[in-house]
Amino acid sequence: MYRASFVVNVLPGVVLVASGYAAAAVAFRIVRQSSRGRARSALAWICGFAIGLLTMLLVPIALPTPQPAVSAEGIVGAFVGPFIGILYGRWVRPEKKKRRPLDVAHVAPRQP
Repeated sequence: MYRASFVVNVLPGVVLVASGYAAAAVAFRIVRQSSRGRARSALAWICGFAIGLLTMLLVPIALPTPQPAVSAEGIVGAFVGPFIGILYGRWVRPEKKKRRPLDVAHVAPRQP
């Protein structure tokens, strides 16, 4: 008879959420860091995917279980997480800095 362990049943979901969150957080920080650059989204996705894969590898090592193979869930989280982080980073854009009004000295022409 099979005796289910709580950790064995929950570990795939924990790996999915942990790798997705780590990947999304990295991508979000890169997208929000600057407002210029064509390759910013691509770099955010690549870095997020790499961090997600690293998280996928480290979480099962940290939680000793008899079932170490949870890679499918971790890969899904690492793949989808950066997209969520990029979209959220673009949606919650920082406000653009307002320009200061010109001083009177700059507007008025010089008198000879």
